[in-house]
Amino acid sequence: PETTKEYFPSVCIRVKVSSVDQNDEEDVYTEIPSHKVFLLKSPYLKACFDSGMQESVTGVIQFDDIQYKGIMQVLKYMY
Repeated sequence: PETTKEYFPSVCIRVKVSSVDQNDEEDVYTEIPSHKVFLLKSPYLKACFDSGMQESVTGVIQFDDIQYKGIMQVLKYMY
């Protein structure tokens, strides 16, 4: 029998939470587990998954210019 994971494959939203421009330190990201079926409601995110871009291979969509609170509001709306 098919499992829930097959119906709702997990993907990840990666959001930059802080930028570090000095001392060769790396930016800090947080990852938000999500379900692809809900993210496909967005034409932008659907295009990321369907176009053969890195996101379609890795299952990770990275945002550098959106705040964490903003992306959480979008996810709440989509779910």
